Amino acid sequence: MDFVLKTDKYHRILIKKTLVRKLIPKDQTIRHLLAYYQMIACEKYATEPLYNKYLGMAYDMRFNVSVQAIGKSSLYTYSISAVDPKYINDKDYTIDTIKDTFNECIKPVLNIEKNGFDKKLFKRAVEIYKSNLLDDEADDNKKSYRGAIKTMFSGTVRDYLPDGSLDDLSKITIAKLYKYYQSLLEDESCSYIVGDVSFDSNHKHTLTPKNDNCFKKRAIFEPIVYQDAPTQQCHLHIIYDTKIYRDNRLMYAVTLLNLGLGGTGNSMLFQIVREKYGLCYSISSSYLGASGIIIISAIISKNNIDKVLSAIDEVFEALLKEFNLEENKNYLIEQIISRKDNMSNLASDHLVDNFFTDSIPSYEEINTINSITSADIKTAFKKLKRRLVYVYGGSNDE
Repeated sequence: MDFVLKTDKYHRILIKKTLVRKLIPKDQTIRHLLAYYQMIACEKYATEPLYNKYLGMAYDMRFNVSVQAIGKSSLYTYSISAVDPKYINDKDYTIDTIKDTFNECIKPVLNIEKNGFDKKLFKRAVEIYKSNLLDDEADDNKKSYRGAIKTMFSGTVRDYLPDGSLDDLSKITIAKLYKYYQSLLEDESCSYIVGDVSFDSNHKHTLTPKNDNCFKKRAIFEPIVYQDAPTQQCHLHIIYDTKIYRDNRLMYAVTLLNLGLGGTGNSMLFQIVREKYGLCYSISSSYLGASGIIIISAIISKNNIDKVLSAIDEVFEALLKEFNLEENKNYLIEQIISRKDNMSNLASDHLVDNFFTDSIPSYEEINTINSITSADIKTAFKKLKRRLVYVYGGSNDE
């Protein structure tokens, strides 16, 4: 393993291997399909004598394949979680057993270099992936969100579908998927083992540190964009540009502002737009640090658009007056502490801290949050500019 994160806090062992490459929007669908294929393929080993050896002493091993983005980089991660051998009364069940099982699971099929991919497994992967994409296509709120992001970042690297698309899926053959898998093997990689382990890390820095992971290019668009759709409810997404990214200390000031704005169940957006005026079915906000934006999401009646925008303006007028800095700091710090109480997050934080060096290190987060002042909050607030109002559907609203 490149890195060994020693801790006796957990009763499990976690192994992760991450492959990193530059984010290429057109690759999102094939990357996800490969993840589905490999998750299904690893189950095939239950019929193989070699994997039966491991399956018989699995002790709650859980294997997973995931695809995620960190700014302009795309990460492909394999992980296996298993009970710590010291809690099992079985001399054959060792950390080496877990490592061997992990190495078998990350191979899509036995003798893959000679045999290529399995047609039946490929078909199953396509069917399952297609079903999940169809569910996304039926989700009007997701379509509205994607439409707002696409409008804001059209023609830039940020203009992509994180979960892939049905159109792209229909064009992928088993040969293309296998070829893509072979190209994946050339990606930069980094592996971890987390838990109460006795051996030391080789500490191989196999990744080139990544920089410029923020999406700073914007498209040209109208301030209000209407997307007609025969939906009962109107889905509203409003983007406020901050131009404050995760490489900036003020990122935490924006994060804190977002908590007061719409990041919690007791936020001002909820209190004023929903509780005071009753103008929405739901409303919230989120801050996307790599994109430098706050996006407000609401489900409303299309007839109430102007009233909703007016009520949101009222929220912004009152936000600084009502903002409780210490309360929001405590809330955010509690979230961070809770997040760190997870083995997978330990490895993810270490990866980001060492290789994605344009963000503030995780071990400095709490101190940085505590250093945020009221003046920082005011500075961040002044940078908020409403750039886009994206209105999706609602034509069937009575």
